[in-house]
Amino acid sequence: MQGISFYDGHLLAPYKIIYILLGGLAIVVGICVLIWLPDSPVHANFLTKEERIAALERVRDDSGGTENKHLKKGQIIEAFTDIRTWLIVLTTLLSTYSANSLIPPIVNVPSHSEYPKWRTLQL
Repeated sequence: MQGISFYDGHLLAPYKIIYILLGGLAIVVGICVLIWLPDSPVHANFLTKEERIAALERVRDDSGGTENKHLKKGQIIEAFTDIRTWLIVLTTLLSTYSANSLIPPIVNVPSHSEYPKWRTLQL
């Protein structure tokens, strides 16, 4: 058993297979979250009654409520002025930039490289 990196790419290139497998895994995890993760502490069947009350008290103390279906101007301003929001944006941009700048050169190995393509995928 040699794995994906030894596949010669008749139907799909090996790196495309990796993307398909990881994308499929992300979809499966997303579906599992939608099915099993409760949308509110009230609907969390795995919590006891006391734990649900404690969770609801924490949510109420955060003054966020358990359900909000309307977007208010103050919420948008708060999101844009919160440092945590900008740290998440910065982290996402930097990780995306690094992935976009590193992956294509790894996958596109020049023919004069000392490594064969299957070995480069393993690196």
